[in-house]
Amino acid sequence: MFSSLPGRIRRSTVFRLTASYAFLYIASSLVLFVIAYVLLTQVVRSQDQKNLSDKLNEYAYIERTKGLGALIEFIRRDTAEYEEPDYFVRILGPAGAELFTVAPSGWELPPRAELDAQARDGAQWWLWGSQKAGGGVYEFSARRMSGGALVIVGSDARQREHLLSEFQVIFLFITGTVVVLGLGVGVVLARRTLAPLRDLIAAVNSIGRGSMDARVPTRGADDELDELASLFNSMLERISTLIQGMRDTLDNVAHDLRTPLTRAKAVVEVALQGNHSREELREALMDIAEENERIRATLTTLMDISEAETGAMRLDIARVDLAGLLEECAELYEDVAQENAVELALDLEGDLHALADAGRVRQVLANLLDNALKYSDVGGRVTVHGRREQGLVLVTVRDRGVGIAPEDMPRIFERLYRGDKSRSRRGLGLGLSLVRAVLAAHGGAIAVESEPGKGSAFTFSLPGA
Repeated sequence: MFSSLPGRIRRSTVFRLTASYAFLYIASSLVLFVIAYVLLTQVVRSQDQKNLSDKLNEYAYIERTKGLGALIEFIRRDTAEYEEPDYFVRILGPAGAELFTVAPSGWELPPRAELDAQARDGAQWWLWGSQKAGGGVYEFSARRMSGGALVIVGSDARQREHLLSEFQVIFLFITGTVVVLGLGVGVVLARRTLAPLRDLIAAVNSIGRGSMDARVPTRGADDELDELASLFNSMLERISTLIQGMRDTLDNVAHDLRTPLTRAKAVVEVALQGNHSREELREALMDIAEENERIRATLTTLMDISEAETGAMRLDIARVDLAGLLEECAELYEDVAQENAVELALDLEGDLHALADAGRVRQVLANLLDNALKYSDVGGRVTVHGRREQGLVLVTVRDRGVGIAPEDMPRIFERLYRGDKSRSRRGLGLGLSLVRAVLAAHGGAIAVESEPGKGSAFTFSLPGA
């Protein structure tokens, strides 16, 4: 367990992001510091080297115009003006013999052979430092004169190199600070970046423990992770709605199936008790068959809705006269309308031929008319209005019944949804779901307008023919 802990840390996203942030921060900072140090070193050294180059240029001019002896005399007079010369000069003859040397007292010079060898090898600039603690550091340059003599000049570089050494210490201190700061910044940025993911994981864990009300907090950053949190919350809302819908559906299905099953069971139990005539037993079987038909109708309607919504419903599309279908359905429901003391009227305009499956359209009309008559008050009126608009056949079924509550309007087309929670009116809660699914399979649509206490109007469309 403990041996796998470093591996888990290395595999964690926080560690990888921290390492990435820290590497980029430290690497970029170090590159900038190195560039700054190199530029500073070049600027500081170039000034001293320019002074030595100016001297060599001056000596070369004197040697070329006046000769080597005049150059030696010039250097001797120049250094004599000062109590202590502040630079080193050595002149070697064309054969390598030492002709002249002047050096400040106290300088710990490099071995003569080493210095002369560097000059003869053509080294333009070189540093030499004493091995002793607190020893000097000197910079030398050399140039071959026109007559073959070799002039070596040098200056004290202790102060300059000490300054650069201090800069190196400062640079190392800053480097350490940058490393620590880079790691700290990396951890902070990684944790802030992954905070929405941690919230997401916490929400998922809460949901896994059964808390469906858990949500991922959004931070208002309007970035990709905030968008992910919003989308995840929207998905949870939809899932919660679906789960609640499933619970309601199961409750409704259980109720709608339990009622006919209970009735059938009661009929069977009564039939089994005592002696009954053949006619009584026949009536009991008819009651059982009727309840069985209710169960079959519920299941068949559910299967029809699923087939229509998934595109698996078989439709026999043909040119259908909706006017004839409307008259046929109105005649079929005329007796029901008279029983409920409701007036059923048709209002048909123009050519109402449509491309549709006649059998399925009958289902649509039957469900809409059944609902309109069921929810109409005594003495009410149901009107069926057919017309043609912009290549579509439109049919409106309007009643003056109880209407639909505003809170029920968004859900009336859901499977098994019953706005009548008391179930005072008989029904499966599947009719409108089937209507919408069948119309969608035809390429049509349905809309509803309703006001509580004043009635409802359902309008559906089908492609005209």
